[in-house]
Amino acid sequence: MKVKNYIWGAFVALATLAGCDEVDEQDRFISMGDVEVKRNVLLEDFTGQDCSNCPTAHEVVASLKEQYGDAVVAVAVHATSVFGIPEGDPRGGLMLPDGNVYLSQWANPDNVSLPTGVVNRRGGLCDYSKWSTTVRDALAEDTQVQLSIEADSVVGKDSIAIRVHLEPGVTVNAKLQLWVTENGIVARQRNGRQTDRKYVHNHVYRGAVNGVGGEEVSLQKDMFLDFERGVQIKSEWNVENLSVVGFVYTEADGVLQAVECEVK
Repeated sequence: MKVKNYIWGAFVALATLAGCDEVDEQDRFISMGDVEVKRNVLLEDFTGQDCSNCPTAHEVVASLKEQYGDAVVAVAVHATSVFGIPEGDPRGGLMLPDGNVYLSQWANPDNVSLPTGVVNRRGGLCDYSKWSTTVRDALAEDTQVQLSIEADSVVGKDSIAIRVHLEPGVTVNAKLQLWVTENGIVARQRNGRQTDRKYVHNHVYRGAVNGVGGEEVSLQKDMFLDFERGVQIKSEWNVENLSVVGFVYTEADGVLQAVECEVK
């Protein structure tokens, strides 16, 4: 699949320099030609409700999702004691302890300025102004692992049944990670100098299905694997807005493939 590619970063830079000055719509994007999408890409967006610049990064994510569709698997991971508000906080926090665990793989959460992110768990932390080009390059890379997921809410049990299918074209010891994410969460968010108490948060990390680090999977070339997993639905989740994100990764090569499916 080929997609006409545009870089959003020019708008980010202009907006930073111009403050509140508007940038003409036609100047927000610079064409970078076609990109052949060969795989899906995982973008872990480390964010926080007290981060004034994070809404700008959220716009970059939305632009990438609009441009590449399901090929971009984005997850908003709330983190850091400075910018994150813990879940259970009276202010309506969205940060879980897991957020700092994931961020600590790349840097000390106490010394990180948000927003930042990681693309396919390779190359370390990546400033949001570089996400467009980094994601574009990652989409064009080959992969030897195919992954599909189905997720259904179980009536009367307040749980989600998850089915995973793996088709490896390579023999490797890897890990399978399953996450629950949620769209459409209305909660507070710093946005510039203002606090928007009705901000709509999307792709929010809600928890790990199979442990914070995932589970080990031994992939054998051309030998298909199927898994069934489940997770309880928490009272604060809106099941109609839930998705399951799955990805296969190794410490050496990062994410081999990622996929997202809505809970039905």
